[in-house]
Amino acid sequence: MNFRKSLLIVFGLTIFVTGLLFASSEGKITGVVTDSSGPVAGAYVSVKSGEYEDAAITGPNGRFSIVGVPVGVYTVTATAPQRTKSSQSGVQVSADRTVTVNFTLRSAGSGSAIHEIVVYKPKMVVKDRTETVRQVRDEDIKDQPMVTDLADVVSKQAGATTQGGELRLRGGRAGEITYLIDGMSVKDPLQTTGGTNLELGTNSINEVSVSSGGFGAEYGNAQSGIVNVVTKTGGDRNHGEISFQTDDFGFGGQDMYNGHNYYNSDRIEISDGGPFPFLSAWMKKIGIADRFTYFASFTGEWNDGRLWTMYPYPRNRYKIGPFTVGDRANNTTSGNAKLLWKFTPKHTLTLGYRKSFNSYRPTSQGAGYLWTQHYEPGDSLPNGRYASEEYWAALHTYTGRRWSDQQTINWTHSLASGSAYYNVILGRFNTKFIYDVDGKIPPEYILPDQGSRAFSSVEGFECSGDNELWLKTISTTYSARWDLTKEFTKSKGKSTDSWSHTMRTGLEGNYYELDYKYVDLMQFTPGREVPGEWPEYGQYREFYFRTPWAGAYYLQDKMEYEGMIVNAGLRFDIYTPGKQLAKMTETSGGQEVPVLEDEYQWTLSPRVGVSHPITENDILRFAYGHYTEIPDFTLLYRSRDITGSVPLLGNPNLRPEKTTSYEAGLEHQFSENVMIGLTGFYKDIKDLIDTEKVVDPPFTYTEYVNRDFGSVRGFELSLNKRYSNYVAGFISYSLSWAMGNSSDSRQGYDNAYNNLPNPVKEQALDWDQRHTVNLNLSLSAQKGMRPKVLGVKFPDLWGISLSWEYGSGYPYTPSTFATGEKYPEENSRRMPWTSIVNMMVYKGVAFLGMNYRLFLEGYNIFDQTNTAEVNANTGKAWDPTDAYQEDFLWNKLHPMRFMGRRQLQIGMSLEW
Repeated sequence: MNFRKSLLIVFGLTIFVTGLLFASSEGKITGVVTDSSGPVAGAYVSVKSGEYEDAAITGPNGRFSIVGVPVGVYTVTATAPQRTKSSQSGVQVSADRTVTVNFTLRSAGSGSAIHEIVVYKPKMVVKDRTETVRQVRDEDIKDQPMVTDLADVVSKQAGATTQGGELRLRGGRAGEITYLIDGMSVKDPLQTTGGTNLELGTNSINEVSVSSGGFGAEYGNAQSGIVNVVTKTGGDRNHGEISFQTDDFGFGGQDMYNGHNYYNSDRIEISDGGPFPFLSAWMKKIGIADRFTYFASFTGEWNDGRLWTMYPYPRNRYKIGPFTVGDRANNTTSGNAKLLWKFTPKHTLTLGYRKSFNSYRPTSQGAGYLWTQHYEPGDSLPNGRYASEEYWAALHTYTGRRWSDQQTINWTHSLASGSAYYNVILGRFNTKFIYDVDGKIPPEYILPDQGSRAFSSVEGFECSGDNELWLKTISTTYSARWDLTKEFTKSKGKSTDSWSHTMRTGLEGNYYELDYKYVDLMQFTPGREVPGEWPEYGQYREFYFRTPWAGAYYLQDKMEYEGMIVNAGLRFDIYTPGKQLAKMTETSGGQEVPVLEDEYQWTLSPRVGVSHPITENDILRFAYGHYTEIPDFTLLYRSRDITGSVPLLGNPNLRPEKTTSYEAGLEHQFSENVMIGLTGFYKDIKDLIDTEKVVDPPFTYTEYVNRDFGSVRGFELSLNKRYSNYVAGFISYSLSWAMGNSSDSRQGYDNAYNNLPNPVKEQALDWDQRHTVNLNLSLSAQKGMRPKVLGVKFPDLWGISLSWEYGSGYPYTPSTFATGEKYPEENSRRMPWTSIVNMMVYKGVAFLGMNYRLFLEGYNIFDQTNTAEVNANTGKAWDPTDAYQEDFLWNKLHPMRFMGRRQLQIGMSLEW
């Protein structure tokens, strides 16, 4: 079927469905109102939080439903004539979840209270959950030790692994996770290693949903998982917090090889939100008081890390009271602002702005020699003489900097008495990334001597000049999304005969502006005419500007019956590499042919999930789905120049990568506050990107192609304890096999360059961690709670939390020296296991309407020596019997071989 015909069909479906329904990414509240004689028809049920309020009327079977409720905590109230009013407070609504709130009203003449108010306590088993998802709320994040950013939150979930600084879910490659902040992706289309690309302080987060399998058709361009972040909004009263923490206890000094525990780290967080302070009086006059709220936050973190440089580079420092912050080896700052205007109870406009900056300096300890060339009169050498001067390697290698910002506009309109609503979201995400040496441009680099290039024995840094790399990328993504939701219900005399269909549909589009500039292996070639700036510099160069676009349409139906919930959907994705490539041709076989074989690439992805509530405390669920992801644009746009010595070409005809996922889960709630879950999963992955040699006489070159395959299988076991009797916690265990024929998109090219054969069968991937355990346990006394132990009454507002992260060893490829084989099997041996225990202790004090907290946090509190990298000869980080051990890289104390040692931080916070 050709593209135009497919597009007509999609738009036809859109027009048809638009007349019927509306879609969302918020939550839903449903339930039944009864009295002593059965269902209560015509009862009025309201949902309220601050200025937000919505309502519904119960049907003949006493059932009500309100869709499109924003993420947050609400009070739900039911009233009916001649019956008491009943309210349930603390109802937590999460994204894409159905919350059930039931009421039993009493006769107003029975002598009971006129208005009953109770604290809502939901079932831990969520009946409408057909996928693997874990919601982490702001209070959970605050009470976990050493959790400072979004990556820390995600890494503690079942199925998550971190290897080489890259986060993965269920055995996928690093770029297979899509991060959404308030409904919009913050993924850099020119960044191949994944991650959020926009730093967001934990003080900005209201809720994080981590979906690692079975997610619905509303989510796209992801194979391994969706991380959906909902940021905080201001409430009906002012609320804020300021906190500071540091690992500087006043003792000073840092010994990289003996201490390991002082990172010179400082962190500050500031947040505030509520009714807009300067407009309150004016708003009251025109009748919109408290409908306009704000939330703003700032986070800054500065540290030298454990691989800090001894080079005394200039630092910009700033005093904030008694604290000093600013310029270290690693610097991160981020800001977040959100304005919400509730025009009416049915109309809401939200404006969001976020910005972050990251920079990091090199991590070298040693000095080397900078080779310089000079000529003296009478010198017989035609090229002059070479002299050397001592220099710090760190000063001559690259630094990295990233600026990112996001703007969003979200319009929500509720319709039809709480049964329908729509969202319109407009967004812009921009990120600029620069690698350079001390802010230089290529003509300012100190070029190495081409005839005598020296290398440092410390960490491999080149000592004959500046590091030969300069990179600058700017990407801007303009996004538009339209989601619509409509709930259809059928009610009969009994609640068990009723059903509901929550129909969803949506359109989204992304337009990209990609500016890529890259110069590598700096060399000066006068008079050369090549595209891009500074044509005389660089052996390998990339300069291009591209404007691809991508779009999607989805249709989904969540069918809820008394004994079964089915979530079925279909997603259509399309993308094009852009008009620049559509006009390009190249010579092949002596003829000019178009660069693009197909201007548009499109896929259809069916998905279905089923949840079967066996009992009130047990559910059985299944999920099946197809997931696709657009290849990294850098692989499409890489140069097609085949005149180099070892050319590696981009391929604008790359197809989307594909994953077919299966999973089954069982959940059981033992008691009011304890539940266990077991999930088994299998993923079949194909069309992954790798490289392949191409012979096109008279040229032979390598290009990126869809040739790799893999599979992931395993199971996850989790036990959750909700807070009660001063204790809360969870523990998860994962066993998985991440297999494939390649761990990298350029493995074929590297194997050919190193005269190694390409694997023809599945093998353990670099990140195949078979066993992982994540434990979080907290003991705390909240406000007003004073536990007694052996007759001694303890104060309130204190807590102790402990986390444990265990992982079996990652695979590595042994050397020929270790195996005696010419071609040792890829990833056939394992590194040692790792174990990290973190801890936090805090004590709070309430005084004059404010809460003060003093806390102590510790990373790796038992100072476990965890291996990060091994010598392929021995399989150990350090072994004195190894013949190669005299190399400084394998020195017993070298920190690059090991993960971080113990680090302690002290902090304080003030909350109002």
